[in-house]
Amino acid sequence: MSNPSHQSMQDAPPSSEQGNDPSVSARRGPGPGAWSLRMKLVVGMVLAGNLLLVSPSLMPAFSEINPDDEAKYIESGWLLLADGPRDLAWGPLVAVIYAPVHMLVGNSLDWFMLEAWAGRIELFVLLWLSMLFLALQFKDYAPPLVMAGILFVTTAFFPILENQSDALFVSLSALGLAKFITYYRHRRLKDVGVASVCVGLGILSRVESVVLIGTLVILATVYRRHSVTRVVASALLPALGILVLFLGASLLTHGNLNLGLGNKSYDSFEMNQPLPYGGDSEAARQETRRLFGTQEENNGSVLRAILRNPLAFGLRVLTNAKMVPFSYLDFFGKRLGPFLLFFAVWGVYTLIKQRAFSLLIIPLVWSSHVVVALGFFPRHIIPQMVYFPLLLGSIGMASAFDRKLRQGERTGLLLASTLFGVYSWIDQKPAFLFAFILITAILLIVQLGWTLLESDGSLRQTSFITLVSGRLAPSRPVFIS
Repeated sequence: MSNPSHQSMQDAPPSSEQGNDPSVSARRGPGPGAWSLRMKLVVGMVLAGNLLLVSPSLMPAFSEINPDDEAKYIESGWLLLADGPRDLAWGPLVAVIYAPVHMLVGNSLDWFMLEAWAGRIELFVLLWLSMLFLALQFKDYAPPLVMAGILFVTTAFFPILENQSDALFVSLSALGLAKFITYYRHRRLKDVGVASVCVGLGILSRVESVVLIGTLVILATVYRRHSVTRVVASALLPALGILVLFLGASLLTHGNLNLGLGNKSYDSFEMNQPLPYGGDSEAARQETRRLFGTQEENNGSVLRAILRNPLAFGLRVLTNAKMVPFSYLDFFGKRLGPFLLFFAVWGVYTLIKQRAFSLLIIPLVWSSHVVVALGFFPRHIIPQMVYFPLLLGSIGMASAFDRKLRQGERTGLLLASTLFGVYSWIDQKPAFLFAFILITAILLIVQLGWTLLESDGSLRQTSFITLVSGRLAPSRPVFIS
């Protein structure tokens, strides 16, 4: 990673001496306060319309509620009011979503279902707004309304909402990343502090995300303008302060630190061993014990179990890594997934072309914590970094439909989509074929100079993208177990 002082003007944040240069001010990326009232109203209408259309999917039947995760998170709401927070291993912050709702409907005979519905709606809105806030930090590369259009049609949030700790964590992680991007642009220590608060709260949602503290310290140090001491303090103290407050509250209410890490992590390690021919969790436990020994033999230490058989653990990580593409399609769908991935790759090219290397590196490094899930349950990988393909996809779409795009680049996009379409046809992947036929048709229209895409208005761009993407979205979200 290069030193910020040696970066190009497109990638480097402006110095104080450049503050009056209007071109530099444009590159700074004004904050959300600079967004016009009209745009806020448009986004609010898009969100309200989206919420109305998907509301049936946010109100599951009793049989659709996962008894191992969602039911326990719902229960944590009233337990927080009655007995204090759950242990750190079980995402105690999720209880804050349900506790206020329980105060309102706790006396109802239907309190459980009402809280389940309210929790999903709250988390859906939080996911939606956090992704949009992150996109706003990249408004120089893609109008935020493009992200709003993508969010309107994506089905990725629905399986994420099946695990409420993932949903709350990724919202906080996206907000923390957005504030760090603000710090990168302006070098204000308070932005690092806010990012640290988001990280600290995220740890109370998914404890394994504690590695994000180190990520934040490293990034803030690399892109520092102040002394190392001040930067490290801004990155560490807010997150650690939140953890200290939680531990203090646990001591007062439970008489202990209330961590619960050892049993939870080892239980997850045992039950998520991949099996060659599939099987249930009990079969996975037996295979884990055969390969790594029992929990008693390892004194409850996952690290000690791994050191017993590092080769088997390496094969486990490799097997789980191979499942990530299938997990991506589970979350984004076989029609919208390839569509978004195609433009996400173009988004990477766009950032590289504009020499915005740090704006590509920072989100990539920020989301690197997901590799922890490769040793446990790989299904957490896509939910915890869902903002990455969404963000890159919005940048790629904005660039692909930009009238300033060079003719050679348009031809390259058209050729790539055609080749992928031919491959999908040969390999008999009808959902992929549909996506690439649609992309090719759109790009052909652009090549012919359709006036809608020749206009400058981002709202027209987004309306078109939403219309097209809407053809890809299934009529009803499909939940996966």
